[in-house]
Amino acid sequence: MTQPVAIIIPTMDNRAYLEPCLGSLIENTPGVPYRVNVVNNGAPGSCDWIEQPHVDVLEVGQNLGWERALQRGLHFSRLPLALFLNDDTLFLPRKSDWLLRLVA
Repeated sequence: MTQPVAIIIPTMDNRAYLEPCLGSLIENTPGVPYRVNVVNNGAPGSCDWIEQPHVDVLEVGQNLGWERALQRGLHFSRLPLALFLNDDTLFLPRKSDWLLRLVA
């Protein structure tokens, strides 16, 4: 069994990119248990639209910047592995084994 992965995604008022990122991630990531931690560096409540399984939103109340947002996501996660991800990443169906290969 593969160890679970925390996928940490800082974002700042960027629903136009984050929504397709999360959709493609969830749709094209079978085979590895994971939990997504979206670190909201933007306006409080700007990620309230997120209601997907495996996704937690961490409201930080201010712009922490990229590195500190990643640290906050790591601190929140209790999973053995972590992956840092930009909020504009898209995952393709023909490469759905991407996380399985990365963990291996």
